[in-house]
Amino acid sequence: MLTSTFRRIALLGKNKKDLDNLSHIKLVNTIALMVLVFLVLQIPFILRFWHFSGFPALILCIVHIGLFYQVLRANYRHHFITARSLLMCGFVSYIGISSLIWSVNIQFHFLFIIGLFVSPFLYREWEKGQYVPNLIIYLVCFCGIEVFWQLPSRHLQAKSMEEFWLTMGTGFLLSIAAITSSLLIHENTRMSLERVCRDKARISHILQKTLPKPLIKNLLANFSNPTPSSTLKQHFCSVLFADIQGYTQHCSDTDSREVMHLLNDFYCEFDLLSRQNQLQKIKTNGDQYMAVCGIYEQQVNPAAQCCLAAISMLKSFNTISKKLQLQLKIRIGIASGPITAGCVGLDNMLFDVWGDAVNLASRLESHGTANKILVCQDTYLNCQKLIKFESGNKLNIKGLGTLTTYFVRDTV
Repeated sequence: MLTSTFRRIALLGKNKKDLDNLSHIKLVNTIALMVLVFLVLQIPFILRFWHFSGFPALILCIVHIGLFYQVLRANYRHHFITARSLLMCGFVSYIGISSLIWSVNIQFHFLFIIGLFVSPFLYREWEKGQYVPNLIIYLVCFCGIEVFWQLPSRHLQAKSMEEFWLTMGTGFLLSIAAITSSLLIHENTRMSLERVCRDKARISHILQKTLPKPLIKNLLANFSNPTPSSTLKQHFCSVLFADIQGYTQHCSDTDSREVMHLLNDFYCEFDLLSRQNQLQKIKTNGDQYMAVCGIYEQQVNPAAQCCLAAISMLKSFNTISKKLQLQLKIRIGIASGPITAGCVGLDNMLFDVWGDAVNLASRLESHGTANKILVCQDTYLNCQKLIKFESGNKLNIKGLGTLTTYFVRDTV
């Protein structure tokens, strides 16, 4: 119960999804909470040793309890700079005034060592120059209070002055040690965070090349789900299948590395054309390329987008084949209708689509003609004003019966 309460206070004003445990917001909250606990526990000591401090120490303690409470409120309201300024001012004022009003040296000023160590971590990367004055103020206050308590008790004898300078030197070295260790740890932490950010950027780039962006967000938001599946039914999408005719014969007469480079040339070009026409590439299976328009991002006319992409793919494929003097041709099939898209399973998750439109597009591609684009009737009806088609013909497709299909000629 107590631990969870402290954790909630430490995370005031901080995004719970932020995994940065060294957030300056969290550190300011944590230090303010630590000082508040210290001040509350200080009240019984003030009452017990009233003759050493009296009423001023009690008032000072109560006022600073309110001040450090305002630090937490400022962070909660996202006034982060105000919270940090209040923290520093309250820290300096309480230690400084307490050292003056207590009639005995209770070593309050050694709390400045904590301030010297923590200061660099309270600022963001682009504010790193601002903590230098903070360090100087803490160092001057620490040494000044030490002089205030040590010098009046020393006589001018050489031995007493040697003890004074030894005490001052030790305190100064402690301060320098705190600053040095803090800066070294801060620099090491900064380098580690930069490395983590670079790795995160690489992973994000790979994910964006593998999965649609909305699906990535959904999977990351529910990464603790033991079955991280994400599906979405679409009312109307268009599916494109493209298959290289003559690929098997070409593979038997060509080195496997050359085949791989050839497929890479074709598919890189197809990827660019898909991207230009707002298609989502689904997968490749040997010499077969599959893409869908209308998944997650609704398009005005996904059927027309698919047809335009298919026309560009056909032209580009023929250009590359002619340039490389290859006897290869391509068949393209397009179908439109409702589909389901998403990822299923636990390991090696792949984005995929399911539905009658997917099966129909695959059959249209396999029943199609080389260097032509065959579409279903739904696709034709949705883009007949933008695309030229040949007259419809009946096609008997296994498992689907006799359907009316159309070959694409060109754009209007």
